[in-house]
Amino acid sequence: NSQLRYNDSIFYLEKALKTFPENYRLERALAIRYLTANKIEKALFLFKKIYEKTDDKLDITYRIGLAYFYLKQYNFAKEYFLISLNLENNYIHILYYVPLILCFHL
Repeated sequence: NSQLRYNDSIFYLEKALKTFPENYRLERALAIRYLTANKIEKALFLFKKIYEKTDDKLDITYRIGLAYFYLKQYNFAKEYFLISLNLENNYIHILYYVPLILCFHL
């Protein structure tokens, strides 16, 4: 069961972060795992925390937009997807979501 694997991953990532609390890669991996395990609010909180201290704005703004999209907060999702597009015009993942956001926003 994939949900069980996600929960196992979350358990071990949270444990690792207690030992290495400022490790970007662990925080990012945990936030992504929260997102895939449908723990969207936790993912969003962690992505926003990561955003404040990383130079990897493209990846993190995209993932914040994705979290807002899953929460059906389309105005916020659109805002973060557009920020990501301004950072990189060819970011293929965003090109999928922007038309969806625009449809929901109309």
